[in-house]
Amino acid sequence: MKDIYELLNDINIDENEFEEIEVSEIEKIRVKSNLKKSIHKKSKWQKATIAASCGLISLSILGTIFPSYARDIPAVGDVIHTVDTIRGYFLTNENGETYGTFIEKEDGEYEEPDLMAVVGLDNVEGYVRKSDLYNEANQPNSPEEAIEYQRKRDAEGPRIIPVYKEDGVTVIGKYRID
Repeated sequence: MKDIYELLNDINIDENEFEEIEVSEIEKIRVKSNLKKSIHKKSKWQKATIAASCGLISLSILGTIFPSYARDIPAVGDVIHTVDTIRGYFLTNENGETYGTFIEKEDGEYEEPDLMAVVGLDNVEGYVRKSDLYNEANQPNSPEEAIEYQRKRDAEGPRIIPVYKEDGVTVIGKYRID
């Protein structure tokens, strides 16, 4: 189908068939205003689309080049998990420890880094050691030990473990495990 303006160009109109009608200044202003508004609506959408595209490209570049800084941006933090999963590997700090969220494997299992991303007390964002989080050394091996372990945990109350920067050394806060 042709563009509507091209169709209008093909119409033969005899200008003598029409009679001229007087239009007040207010009506002229109203028509001009409506025309300007319709033109600006299109350009606003175009500008918004361009701005959104630039923002996504910037976030992609930031997340790829500077992932440790990107994790500090609240809106980008959730995207980092997806990036870890897509990438299929974790970042490694100077001490050789991996850090990040978790990677979801194709079989539905999860792989976790040495330092796991958390939001601690007072909304501190950082990493906890997987070994501190799970307390792997003290896990029960039988149902009886599990009952005793749970009784002990209930009596002790919540555990507080340190929250680190991605270096795994600098403590920046605390994380509560109920």
